Amino acid sequence: MDAKTKSIRDFVQEKIRAAAKANWQPVPENIGDDFNLVESGLFDSLGFVGLLSALEKEFDFTIDPAELESEDLIIVGNLVSAAARSAGNPGNGGS
Repeated sequence: MDAKTKSIRDFVQEKIRAAAKANWQPVPENIGDDFNLVESGLFDSLGFVGLLSALEKEFDFTIDPAELESEDLIIVGNLVSAAARSAGNPGNGGS
């Protein structure tokens, strides 16, 4: 895993932990690639949009609109992969 992908994964995991604390829920011990943001009860649609916005702002990119059509992005591994692709796309704000 490259450094940018690791940074994105760490950022998403920290946002998940923060959401759990903010909602007075137990903080997940293991946030793996198969962690479902919605089924966990930590993110609803607005929370997910907020997470996407925070990712885009933190890493200076815009997620490809075609990626947003997939419900697969509610899975951590898929979200991290899509964000890493977008962040690494020249001309998309990524480096």
